[in-house]
Amino acid sequence: MIDAKAVAKLLGLSERTVYELARSGRLHCYRFGAAVRFDETDVEEYKKSCRSVMTHATSVGALSSTRLLRASGSGLAAYFQKATPNPKPKSSTSKKPSDSTPLRLASASQNH
Repeated sequence: MIDAKAVAKLLGLSERTVYELARSGRLHCYRFGAAVRFDETDVEEYKKSCRSVMTHATSVGALSSTRLLRASGSGLAAYFQKATPNPKPKSSTSKKPSDSTPLRLASASQNH
């Protein structure tokens, strides 16, 4: 029997994901009170069940889904482009307005 930390290391997942897999029933586990333990053969069976020879289009990433959204012609891409506010450029080297009053220090005015 091994703990969730060891399973996470074997599968390359987080411990949280291992516990979620156990909770959902996709990864078999044993519960001894509050302790959750896993049989290495069950972990290997789960690992084999996840094996795939191809990458599905839905798991490629966000960039490809954006490309598919634009290609679908549904209008959602245009909607989100309109709904997203454009940031206004801010100049960090801008001059102060000429009508501003210069700052006078109290100690400088006392010397005069």
